[in-house]
Amino acid sequence: FVIMQLLWFILVFLYSQSKSKNSMGDVQTTLVSYPTSQQKDDSCKSASSLFQEANAEANSDKIPRHGYHEAYGPFLLHYLCTPNIRLLEIGVSNGNSLKLWQNLFPGHQLIAGVVYGTAGSVKVDGFKSQLSDRTVLYYGDQSDAIFLKQLEQDLKGQKFDVIVDDGSHVPWHQLFTLERIFGTLLKEGGIYII
Repeated sequence: FVIMQLLWFILVFLYSQSKSKNSMGDVQTTLVSYPTSQQKDDSCKSASSLFQEANAEANSDKIPRHGYHEAYGPFLLHYLCTPNIRLLEIGVSNGNSLKLWQNLFPGHQLIAGVVYGTAGSVKVDGFKSQLSDRTVLYYGDQSDAIFLKQLEQDLKGQKFDVIVDDGSHVPWHQLFTLERIFGTLLKEGGIYII
């Protein structure tokens, strides 16, 4: 499974580099590099430690179980001190990661989550639950084209600075989702994390 995942990421990377404009939309793909210490804003702490602090109250499994703060941190550094961030996470499990994102990006414009199955303590009522004026939860399957189209329509053209696919972890679901939302829901210059 790990080898298949690695091959999948390599193929997506090679595909994205083969064309400046591709079939996933009219978004130009570029390599993302880790920021150097000189590029870090002095007013911000390290992304990894901010991620850990944001998770202290949220209690999501992203840090203790997965260590995502080390992997996501450098890629999210640019966004940590930027107001009005829009973030979509596919696969919010019990809803705790929504709290993590709210804590990590206190000046966010929109935090949206997609949950499949049970949502733990988060009440899901049909297709969409408005959890606050800036947080929404959608209930659906990332491998369902109809659901992804409904999601896109409900967002009415809003695009996200950050999209995190931490959903099913099934490679064809990830590819399916990437192909359908990369060009339509990701803001130009945004980051898509699988």
